[in-house]
Amino acid sequence: MISTFVVTVLFLTAATAKQYNSYEEPEWRLIGDQPKDGSFEARLYPACNWTTTSIRGDTVDQVTKTAFWRLFKYIQGANIGKTVIPMTVPVSIRTPSQPCPFCPTEFDISFYLPTAFQTNQPEPTNSLITVTEQPAMKVYARTFTGFADTVAWKTEAGKLYADLLRNGISDSTLDKRMMICAGYDSPFHLFNRRNEVWIAVKPQA
Repeated sequence: MISTFVVTVLFLTAATAKQYNSYEEPEWRLIGDQPKDGSFEARLYPACNWTTTSIRGDTVDQVTKTAFWRLFKYIQGANIGKTVIPMTVPVSIRTPSQPCPFCPTEFDISFYLPTAFQTNQPEPTNSLITVTEQPAMKVYARTFTGFADTVAWKTEAGKLYADLLRNGISDSTLDKRMMICAGYDSPFHLFNRRNEVWIAVKPQA
């Protein structure tokens, strides 16, 4: 579905789950004081399960296609039981900070598992796919449109970081080991596309 581009067990049923363009997305809520200029949102994602694969590469663009189709095959029945799982949004890509300017990076690409499969996930037949629990986390999210690529993700993350500092968010509270890219639309969706870049708050010790 998306070629470019993580939450307490959900208490809502599939019928009332949060949706975007008919696709289920993880539950989240706004928390704390939101910026007056609307430049970002502070959100809380309760813990939940995602299906994840990791790929080593140089850029988001380089790894996305392979990772997406690997995960898509899983939800289309490449699992024990050949169960078909509904597509969800967003496709998330954890992009860690690079250890050096020329070193490849280990990207974690994930599909959110819909409510009906949160407690009963079919086992993947591909050993490169795992079901992982994302602990509850607070993120600052910036939304932007267009077709996102590596340059756009980094540019928007930089804008988000500057907006956080300008709005009095302490640099020391941010988890700068990674950024999270979240893509919501098919490549066939040409207008009013929804992309988000997230910077997480450091987990409490």
